Amino acid sequence: MKHSPMNALRPRPRGNGPFALLAVAAVAAAPLFALGGCGGGGAAAKLASAHVPAEADYVGGVDVQGALKSDMLKGLLSDQGMSIDVLTKGLSEKGIKLDELKTIAFGAVKGEGGVPKDLLLIGSGSFDATALKSAIDGAKMAELAATGDIPVKFQQIEIVNPTTVVMGSGDLVKRSMGVASGANKSIDTRTELKELRGAVDEGATVWFAGPVPDGMDRMGGLGMMGGADLGKPTHFAVSADIGSSVKIKLAIRFASGDAGAVASQMDAALGMASGLMSGPEADVLSSLDISGSGQVLKASVTLSKDFLEKAAKGGGLGLPF
Repeated sequence: MKHSPMNALRPRPRGNGPFALLAVAAVAAAPLFALGGCGGGGAAAKLASAHVPAEADYVGGVDVQGALKSDMLKGLLSDQGMSIDVLTKGLSEKGIKLDELKTIAFGAVKGEGGVPKDLLLIGSGSFDATALKSAIDGAKMAELAATGDIPVKFQQIEIVNPTTVVMGSGDLVKRSMGVASGANKSIDTRTELKELRGAVDEGATVWFAGPVPDGMDRMGGLGMMGGADLGKPTHFAVSADIGSSVKIKLAIRFASGDAGAVASQMDAALGMASGLMSGPEADVLSSLDISGSGQVLKASVTLSKDFLEKAAKGGGLGLPF
C-alpha cells in the first residue's frame, strides 16, 4: 500500500477535535476549493471580513494555489489515483479554469455535534463571475456537495461583482450580500473570534476559527497542569501552512484562569521530554513553542517532511502528546 505524507494529517470529519472540525470545513469548501487560485498573504481574511456575515459561527480561508503546489495535496490526490493535471483537465471540461479563482473564504453556522448546518463559500479572482456561476450551475456542484460527508445543499449562487461570487445554504448568501452592501454586520464584529484569528496565520494555506464543538472535553485537561484550572475551552483558531513541511499555529480560549502559568508548566514538561527524543520527533519538539496570556493558550509547531513520512508509514512516533 502506498503511503503519502498526507495520510499522517488526514483529518476525520466524524471526530470532535479541532482538526476534525477543520476537515468538516475543508470538505464543505470542496466545490470552490477544487477551482484553485491564490489566496495567500491574508487575502482570504480580507475576503472573509468583507463577505462573511456576523451570523456565522465559524470563519476560515484557503490559499488554494499554495495547496495545489504542496506535496501534501499532491500526495492526497495520488492516494485517490488522481493528479493536479487530471483535476485541472476535468474542471476545464466543465468550464471551470483552475487558475482563475484567486481566493476562497468560508463561513458556517454551528449545528448539532459541531457539524455545520449552513455553509457559505466566497470566491474571488480573475474569472468572469457570470461565466463561473453558469459553470458551477452546469456542473451541479450543489448536488455533488450534498452527497458527500456534509449533507448541505448550496441552494444559492450570487454574483457580488464581476470577479466575486458567493454560494451557500440557508439565508447566509442573503446575509453575505447584505455585508457587501453595508446593510449587515461582518464576522469581524464577533469579538470572541478576533483575538484568536490574530494569534494564527491568516495568510497560511488554510486557517479556521470558531467555537469549540460540544463534548470536546479532552482539551479541558490542558488547563489543569500545575493546578491552574482554565475551565472549559470555548473557542479556538488554527492555521496550517502546507508545503514539504507543515507549520501549524493553534490558539484556544478557555473560560477562566491564567494561560501564561499553564504555558510555563507545559514548556517545562516538554523540555524534559525533548531530551529523550531523537530523529524527526526531536526536530518537532524543538520547533514547538507554547505561550499564554489571559485566557488564551497558544502553540506553534513545524512538522518536518521526515516526520510526516515516518508518521504516514506507521513509524511508531514517540511524541509525548
